[in-house]
This record gives sequence, structure tokens and C-alpha cells, in this order.
Amino acid sequence: MRTLRTVVYTLACIMFLFAGSGFTAAKQTVAVLDFESIGSEEFLGKAVAEIIRTELVGTQKFRVVERAQIKKALSEQELQMTGAIDDKSAVQIGKLLGADLIIVGSVVKIGTAYTINSRLLDVQTGEAQLGRNVTGNDLNLLTDMSRTLIGNLFGTTPIAQVPATPPVPAKSATTSPTPVTPLAASPAITWDFEDPDLPGWTKSGNAFEYQPTYGDNPTARRRGQPSNHQGDYWIGGYEKRPRPFDRPGAVQGDGPKGTLTSASFTINTPVISFLIGGGCDISKVRVDLVVDRRVVRSATGKCNETMERKRWDVRKFMGKNAYIKIVDNSSGGWGHINFDDVRFEKR
Repeated sequence: MRTLRTVVYTLACIMFLFAGSGFTAAKQTVAVLDFESIGSEEFLGKAVAEIIRTELVGTQKFRVVERAQIKKALSEQELQMTGAIDDKSAVQIGKLLGADLIIVGSVVKIGTAYTINSRLLDVQTGEAQLGRNVTGNDLNLLTDMSRTLIGNLFGTTPIAQVPATPPVPAKSATTSPTPVTPLAASPAITWDFEDPDLPGWTKSGNAFEYQPTYGDNPTARRRGQPSNHQGDYWIGGYEKRPRPFDRPGAVQGDGPKGTLTSASFTINTPVISFLIGGGCDISKVRVDLVVDRRVVRSATGKCNETMERKRWDVRKFMGKNAYIKIVDNSSGGWGHINFDDVRFEKR
């Protein structure tokens, strides 16, 4: 238990500054860059940063910049999401993001010991408000320890956010759907699966219990079939790595069955495309497009983990309400489906 306490000490130092230095008088915006991994597993730097972001959101005392926004700002500045970003560059990124505070750091592994280094920067002054490092040998239970820590520091328990599913628009015989730009009809649905809470999607059964999955897990298993996913997260029915700090390549296998169904949206482009892979039995593992309670398009993989882009011509259904349903009704070999990056294309 001692090593666990030391591992989370860095987080305690960061939060203590927020709690005790006047930063909580008004909600301030905090950006947490992925920590650099030096000699340690690549995912640990991302894991530490993600834990900090999640626990800060849970306190409801800060506005926390989403990782996707940070990634976009870094891309615009031609910087990498994870890497040796100096304090000056970090402060500049903070200004672009409209942040008041920015957290940077690293996870260094020497032998079996992990050292977490962190710095809290004031974006306005460019000065480091806090610098701490801590060493420990056990990274287990880091999330639970961090959650308890936040509760002790602020006297509150992080509140779980339940994504709201947008209501299905009522059908009308006299009113036609309002024309909208792509994706505007369904702003609450995550189509790239970069939000781990999967807003706008409903699960049944247990096939998608650990979804979305993080990272190229087939490659971590030396499968020889890279996932070809977009971003960090994707739907992989065989996988069991829902968080960056879970073991790369962990699996739940082909046994579980279930569905993952999107909220209703209006088809307003002639083409819907997506990445698909996994099993190849379309009668059991597939992705369906449902319009007026009828399956009008279906697709499956090629019994290969590598996803390829598939396009549906949906021009005849434009203006109609629809939903996408991912089906896994197989427990046999290749009884899973991979899916990612839905796009609404004008051509």
C-alpha cells in the first residue's frame, strides 16, 4: 500500500495546489498534456494524464480541456501529443486552448521503479507554480486511489456523468425534415468513438461491455493484422482494453454476444462511410443501417482484424430518420466485429 500512496502523491500535490492556492474561487480552465514516457511503457504517460483529467472533471470544480482539443492544437503547432515539450511551448498551447493552467510531466522507468515528474504552469505568467516527482514500484489500483484522493481533498465524490440520448424526432406527415449540415442532426452521438462514454449509443448483451477499446491491440498481440483505427479509440468486439492504462492486447474473446445501437439521426448526405473489420459472417456479425424499422444496408468484415473503409450509397434515404446497429450474434471463431470512424460524405 505504501508504494501506491507514493505513486499517487504527484496527483495529490497537483490537486493540493488547486485546493489551497485560491484557484477554486472561480472555475478555471485546466489542460493536461499527455506525460512523456521515458524508458517506461508508452501508454503510462497517457494513462497518468487521463487519470488527472478524469478526476478533475469529477470534482466539477474545473473546466477541463478534452484530449481531442489538445491534440488538435498540438497538430496545428506541428507538435506531438506526447513528447518533450518545453514549458514555453506548453504555455503557448495553453493560450491557444484558452486554459488558465496547464499540467506537463513525464513517467520515467529505471529498473523496476517508476518516477512520475509533474509541473503545473500558469498560462498567463508562464511560470511553473509547482514541481514534484515521486517514485514507486506498483501502479495497480491507481484509478481507485486517485478517486479516493480527490474525494478527500475536496470533500466530494466525483459525479458520474450519464450521457443523454437525444430523443427520436417525431414523425410528421405534413412536415419534412429541416435541412442540416453533416453531423448537425446528431450532435450528441460520437461517430469517431473518441469519447469513452459512447454518448448516443446503447448497449445490449455483453459483447460491447468493454468498448470502445484503446490503441492497436491486435498489433500488441503481434497478430500481424494492425487495426487501422482512427484516433485513439475504436470498437473492437474481441478486445478488452477500455482504458489507456489497461494491458495492451488484452482480450475478452469471441464468446460474448450483443448489440451496440446509435441514437436516431437524419440522413442528410448521399454517402455514409466507415471503417469495418473483424468477422466475415454477415448473418451473425455485421453493421446495419436501419430506416423506418427496416434494415436497408449491411456490411461485415473479411475475417481480418485490419479495418477497411466501406461506403454506403444512401441518397434514396436522404431526409429520413435512421440509426446504425452493430450486431455480434456469434460465439464461434471470428465472432466479433471491428468498427470505427463513421463519416457523412457529400459525394
